[in-house]
Amino acid sequence: METAGDSPIQDPMDSPMDNPIIGGAPPFELNELKPSDDDDEPSEFGDDDALLSVAPDGSDRDLISLPHEGKSSQGKSSQGGTLANTSNPSGGSDSHSVSGTVLTGIKTAEVRKNKKIVPLASQRKPSLMRKSFEHVSNFSLDGLVGRDSEVSQIKSCFERMVDANASVSSNSNGRPGSSSNLHLTNKEVVLISGPGGMGKSRIARTLKDDMGETGIFAEGKFDMNSTDEPYSAIAGAYSKTCQHVKIEMPDAISSIRETLERLLGDEIHLLVQLIADLNSLLTDQNESTQPSNVDIAGLDNGLDRMRYAFRVLTRVLTKECSPMVVFLDDLQWADLSSLQMLEFLLTDSGNPNPLMILGCYRSEEVDENSLLYNKIVAMREKREKHGFSMTEMEIGPFGAHNIEEVITKTTPCDSQDECQKLAELCLKRTLGNVFFVLEFLRMLQLEELVHYDLSTRKWSWDLAKIEEATMSTANVAMLLQERMRKLPQQVQSFLQCAAYLGSTFSVASITAVWNTYGRRLTEGKMERSPKLLETILENDFVDKYGERHYRWVHDKIQEAALDVRPLRESFQLDIGTSLYYSLEPMQLEEDLFTVVDLINTGNVQKRSEYAEVNLRAAEKAAAVSAYDAASKYASHGIELLGKNRWVESRSLTVKLYTVSAET
Repeated sequence: METAGDSPIQDPMDSPMDNPIIGGAPPFELNELKPSDDDDEPSEFGDDDALLSVAPDGSDRDLISLPHEGKSSQGKSSQGGTLANTSNPSGGSDSHSVSGTVLTGIKTAEVRKNKKIVPLASQRKPSLMRKSFEHVSNFSLDGLVGRDSEVSQIKSCFERMVDANASVSSNSNGRPGSSSNLHLTNKEVVLISGPGGMGKSRIARTLKDDMGETGIFAEGKFDMNSTDEPYSAIAGAYSKTCQHVKIEMPDAISSIRETLERLLGDEIHLLVQLIADLNSLLTDQNESTQPSNVDIAGLDNGLDRMRYAFRVLTRVLTKECSPMVVFLDDLQWADLSSLQMLEFLLTDSGNPNPLMILGCYRSEEVDENSLLYNKIVAMREKREKHGFSMTEMEIGPFGAHNIEEVITKTTPCDSQDECQKLAELCLKRTLGNVFFVLEFLRMLQLEELVHYDLSTRKWSWDLAKIEEATMSTANVAMLLQERMRKLPQQVQSFLQCAAYLGSTFSVASITAVWNTYGRRLTEGKMERSPKLLETILENDFVDKYGERHYRWVHDKIQEAALDVRPLRESFQLDIGTSLYYSLEPMQLEEDLFTVVDLINTGNVQKRSEYAEVNLRAAEKAAAVSAYDAASKYASHGIELLGKNRWVESRSLTVKLYTVSAET
């Protein structure tokens, strides 16, 4: 989680508010507890409280973290896990099975206060979830267990890139991709695929920890509700890089500014309108700048200008922030312009600096007709010619033995046979989906289907009762919705409103929507949005993301929230129009694509007005050379105007057709 004063590039997994304990309380070790000033305060809980806490972790909250017990435990081979198509420019290829599985998100711990057992946050009222851990002065995250092969493979790709760059730097006559250095490459692309809920994002983020203070790890995420928004994840990653430079590398700002102005001149505005935080690195960008050394005006069209500008920016940032890793999550929802830009950056023979593109996508949402599939095929064909390595991994589900290991570590009982039987039942109910496993175990604890015996310090359960009380489903959203529906009705409605705003939403946006529709969706007194934001944060559905933004901790949670309550068909349109009329101009410009996408889902009445909004979105997309998105917005605007558009709205019609023709 990013907070005011933190480095904007900080991994959201590093924050105590983002770890696996229900309600956001941090995991910790017994030997790390230290007494505090309030140890004499009477405990508000008795000795008989249970101690299990089960919850998913992180942006891809589908992993399990296990406590240390002497040496770190090693996971067994996961069923369905494969690692394939690891290749390099020389044509070599390695394919082998993956052993291990990803574990994070389940913790057991005993907190002693006045020699009394204090329950973990999952057993407390939301208002007490964080307060109960104020006396804990130290805690540690145990990281991943079991996915050693995948983590090692990603690290090897990174080291290969760094080593290649060092080799090239020491030999000025060669460069990656040349005949004398065919085995070297300082460009890497690593793609991690698998069903949703397998822990792909968390595996990718382990590289940030391995990098330490070296280089920069910039992250962006595509949104399932805004698949036409151009460059959204790439712009997000580069924006964070600019924030990092401004805060952590102030001495490099003048060099970056001078180089960009010299090479791009007035064309810097192409990047500024796409990457807002770049503006903070530039001063007087609207004034005349030094002439560009490259005749950008001679380039064929705006797309070439944007690609060149992005290449220049990438060359500058990879030089100043070397080595640079760009992590893009949920590539299955990437727009065409973003996928083309990624290929353009990887094939830049004029960039001698190391660059890794690290991406995750859901394999079940990518087929032969998808944009991503065809782009991956094209990149495979071009890697040798353009001198970049390409590694592809596929992550599979848990096997029964993996789940048994989790149960043994987190809820130890006297009978190994009982643990094995519970693991088999859990596998049957969850189909080995890691995120679903965590939600299932969370549900067992919340429903008091597992019990902690204080006298034996062992866990026990009645397998027959568990089997009777649970149902089998392959839909993670159903289990999440069951948990959501136990919350007050207006919290459910608030969750649903937020889900339609995207994977990340601003306080201004959700407040505008709730102030307009909250009373319609609420029975009784309506709670204000700050209180409801606090509630969904404490229930581990969202994380705070920066000072004025929130994001869903996992796509599955957002998907579940979309349908947690029945809504009328026009609800998305209602949200879009509410934002259009409520947001301040600057905020509306920032959220323009989201607003227009919501408006375009319904049958609008003010067709001319919303056609003009589509024109704004089309022009904004065209300005950053996202012509596919621009064409869609322009076409929708034309459709809204109807058959008499040339008579009733001639000027607007001309503008829409002009944008459509140019894109």
